[in-house]
Amino acid sequence: MNKYILASIVAALAVPFGAVAANAPSTTKRSPAFVCVETTTNTGVVPANSSIAIEAPACPASYTITSGGCGSSNPPLLFISEIDTNSNGFGCEFVSSSPQQETVWAYGRCCKVQ
Repeated sequence: MNKYILASIVAALAVPFGAVAANAPSTTKRSPAFVCVETTTNTGVVPANSSIAIEAPACPASYTITSGGCGSSNPPLLFISEIDTNSNGFGCEFVSSSPQQETVWAYGRCCKVQ
């Protein structure tokens, strides 16, 4: 590698992350800022040796569901999938082979452009 190419690489790496290089056009567009919140948690009970689907609570007005999470009181409980539910767009499906009922929950992560 010649010295000029190496010097160019070193100079490029010296620019702090997120900084605009000196020769960058002044019209550089920035990505919009996002504001995200988590919904409250919907809970349910999986009956013994059964399954259940739980929808995450709806997002606040002007927010859109972007992801979410699922959990259970018994970690070995079989979590099947995150599912696209009716109007909300996020939920969780669980299957239990346990001889006892298990508590499960789903929550959503909602974002909007600021």
